[in-house]
Amino acid sequence: MTIKQHHSTGGRNHHGRITCFHRGGGHKRRARWVNFKYGTTAEVANVQVIYDPRRSGSVGLVNGKLELLSTQNKVDTARLGDVASHTQVYNIERVPGKGGQLVRAAGCFATVVNHVGRYTRVQLPSGEQRLILSDAKCSIGGVGGVSKKDKSLALHRNRKGKAGRSRWLGIRPTVRGTARNPIDHPHGGGQGKTSGGRPSVTPWSLAKGVRTTSGRGLNYVVVNRRTAQV
Repeated sequence: MTIKQHHSTGGRNHHGRITCFHRGGGHKRRARWVNFKYGTTAEVANVQVIYDPRRSGSVGLVNGKLELLSTQNKVDTARLGDVASHTQVYNIERVPGKGGQLVRAAGCFATVVNHVGRYTRVQLPSGEQRLILSDAKCSIGGVGGVSKKDKSLALHRNRKGKAGRSRWLGIRPTVRGTARNPIDHPHGGGQGKTSGGRPSVTPWSLAKGVRTTSGRGLNYVVVNRRTAQV
């Protein structure tokens, strides 16, 4: 098991500019390097569960390497083309041999819809249905661990959550644009409480909801997540 020091970016890119707001601080964490590449082992059970502060999913020690576990705390891998329809899978490869890249968060799973020639139609947690090469590998089941939403609800119900927990996780406060000055945000300023007086925009006056993806890989999308009935 490889453990190294983890350096937080604070939401900044290689130019030092903030590209992801409301990030910074947080408790110091060490990086556990998880092996997402599939080997020759078909099924491994009774593994040792390891805590990883950088991941929500359950991680286990298998043959000296950390791997993503299912809800049964085991690893059952298979070729995507050999999986029956309506089967739940996770840690799916987008390119055969590259390692799992899809469905890796706690509590998530994808569903195999059917097989179409060289491809397998898979429904992702967002509701999007995508064609993936049948030679790609995956793990059977769903990702183990408690999702972020369920963990927050459990803390609230048991009255164990407290103010400041977000700061431990590296999440900084979010300030509304209408609460700022005009020099800081287009929605800022005005007398008393105002609603901004214009459609919602970013701090640089760009309209919200603009597509930010490059469009690569959209040829393999059968059902878009925006139009899917989830």
